[in-house]
Amino acid sequence: MNGSCDSARAIESLLNLGLVSRDAHGCFRPRSITIRKDPRFASVHWANHMRAKSRLGTKAIERFPKDERDISEVYVPLSRENFEKVREDIAWLRRKILKLSEEDRNATRVYQCNVLVFPLTRSPSEEVK
Repeated sequence: MNGSCDSARAIESLLNLGLVSRDAHGCFRPRSITIRKDPRFASVHWANHMRAKSRLGTKAIERFPKDERDISEVYVPLSRENFEKVREDIAWLRRKILKLSEEDRNATRVYQCNVLVFPLTRSPSEEVK
């Protein structure tokens, strides 16, 4: 897929979701709504949606200068217990970002925030099987 097709699809998605609208000059402007996943949404569709949004995140490295994005990563060893704490912290961060968005009366852009945490290795108990 090329960048212009991906961009056109992304804008179409934003319009369909009601996240943006066109102003009197034809420019896209963010609307003051937030989107949350409906728990009834089939997981296969959600997985496809997340794959597409992750591809946009990858392309953002080239599309946007550093001062317009924040893309970072860490590699850390974690116990199952601390992994669960990380998940709780991510849930807290997601709620905080949504609250900031809902209270922001001067929003000028729509941002995407992806947070991914997944294992890169197997645990010792999985390796012996």
